[in-house]
Amino acid sequence: MFHTSRTGSSVLGNMLDQHPDLSWRKESFNFNVRNREYLEMDDPVRRLLRDLRDGTWSRYVGIEVVPYQLRRYLDLDLPAFLEILRDLDYRPAILLHRRNLLRKIVSALVARKRERWRFAAHETVPFTTIAIDVERVPRTGPGADTRPLIEILELSERRVAELQRALDDVLELIYEEDVEADPRVGYRKICRHVGLPPHPVEIRDRRANPYPLSRVVENYDVLVAYLRGTRFEWMLEEEPTGGSTRG
Repeated sequence: MFHTSRTGSSVLGNMLDQHPDLSWRKESFNFNVRNREYLEMDDPVRRLLRDLRDGTWSRYVGIEVVPYQLRRYLDLDLPAFLEILRDLDYRPAILLHRRNLLRKIVSALVARKRERWRFAAHETVPFTTIAIDVERVPRTGPGADTRPLIEILELSERRVAELQRALDDVLELIYEEDVEADPRVGYRKICRHVGLPPHPVEIRDRRANPYPLSRVVENYDVLVAYLRGTRFEWMLEEEPTGGSTRG
């Protein structure tokens, strides 16, 4: 599953890992928090992928890939990584992305402020506010610099478009359609795509930022003025409040 983070991958991954024929290995290439020992090995990507596949009795092994992690930790571009996947018979691919890129960015900024990225279904999500400097938004990926919000939105668009062009036999899931209201929709589509009958599962994660942008962003008027007249203005549209069990 390829994604660009804050797209509902955790709730889907936890559902998939409950399937008796599938072992879900999450973001295996986030070497900052797991599998660091592979960075000291020769050909770390092939070795890790082989170990993930060979280290389970499950019929299928699933992994999550955030492309910037490949560049950050391995200086590996997407075509080279896809070639390794094909060599090791990892297929078919899933692409999960989010249409409202503004909410994706806000979700990431809120998570950084909280220093917490996920909430279990039984937990209450705290209401957290942020102020956005629209000219200096921190971005993810190599360098961790800041850029104007418009540039971050355009970069996010390009990342998704790059994946859409590069992936073959891909199931494309959209957060707003396949995860937000009911992640079982996305789960069932993935099962069909890989040829597995859906297994009853629980939703174990809660949406981490369920509140309207106008309440979360302290300088919301600045944000509205900044995006007015751009093709991203529609992303300011409000959503109902609530903390329902969604990814």
